[in-house]
Amino acid sequence: MALAKQAVDFVHTHGTSVLIPEDALLIWDNHRMFHARTGFSDTRRRLTHYWIADHTSPYPGAPAHRPCEADGARC
Repeated sequence: MALAKQAVDFVHTHGTSVLIPEDALLIWDNHRMFHARTGFSDTRRRLTHYWIADHTSPYPGAPAHRPCEADGARC
């Protein structure tokens, strides 16, 4: 557990908050960027998760996209 606490402390110390403007598109590469988000309550917000991979993907059968729940509980 000490390693997990060190990781959390590192993120809290070195993390950067970003406010995403309305009507913005945000794209990142999960292999190059450690990321997270805080909760939100805007039910007009539409988030979609896209999985872009080729035939060599280690996750065959992964969905091409998956809408997020309105409350942001699952993306």
